Amino acid sequence: MAHESEKRKKDRECRHAIALLRCIGEDPARWEIKEPREKPDLILISPGGEEIGLELTELIAADCGKHGKHRAAEHAVCTVIRDETQRFIGSHGVAGARISGHNRASTPVQRAELDELRGAFRRHLEIHGSALLDTRGCMRDRFEHNLVVVRWIARSNRSGVRFDSDMSGQSPPYAGPAVETIEGEIIDRIRKKCEEARKWERSDRAMWLAMRNPGDEPIETLPPQCVEEARQINAGRFTRIVLFNDPEHVADPCPALPRCVEIV
Repeated sequence: MAHESEKRKKDRECRHAIALLRCIGEDPARWEIKEPREKPDLILISPGGEEIGLELTELIAADCGKHGKHRAAEHAVCTVIRDETQRFIGSHGVAGARISGHNRASTPVQRAELDELRGAFRRHLEIHGSALLDTRGCMRDRFEHNLVVVRWIARSNRSGVRFDSDMSGQSPPYAGPAVETIEGEIIDRIRKKCEEARKWERSDRAMWLAMRNPGDEPIETLPPQCVEEARQINAGRFTRIVLFNDPEHVADPCPALPRCVEIV
């Protein structure tokens, strides 16, 4: 179980790395993503062969905001559906998929409930997932569970799996940090990651720190004083620090620019 949990964590990190590359204007298909044994989270290999250590962090707290518990439950449920879809299509050499459905969970979800959901959806994919193996395949066999509804899954040539809500406006805004109070969260996270990085094995490769904003409201700019303080704290530890907008629950797979803020 621990090994599987770690595998799911790495799968999520790879998906976030792909989202980061798109946000900074790169084609993820031209980059290679490796999983190191130690920190940082991932190693990126650029099209030119440069190795980049990537540390990922997320600007969200499960209990923040008025609707935090609801969104935390939704996040957990949708993650199970995405992870199982990724596991299934990956075993058949399919690059990506897009899921249409909606979350039903409105209270904190227990691990046993998530495990039961995982098993039920895995069986559903084993029975009906062959439709995704066609070049333009779409699995239209509906999956219904007390925690989630999956209406259809369509094969995609874009890497990764995306879960898009088919009930726009059903859920409250995502309980990420408020844009107007984000500066303190960013500074605290950079300070923490710089302290952690001092303990990592030394390497000549460039190091990136990517901070993911999963909220529905994109962050377009940061105050100059926030950026300057972040640079002073970093003191060259990371060669690049990026805040990238990667909404957790949106219907649009290509949200409008700007999708990231370059801090360092």
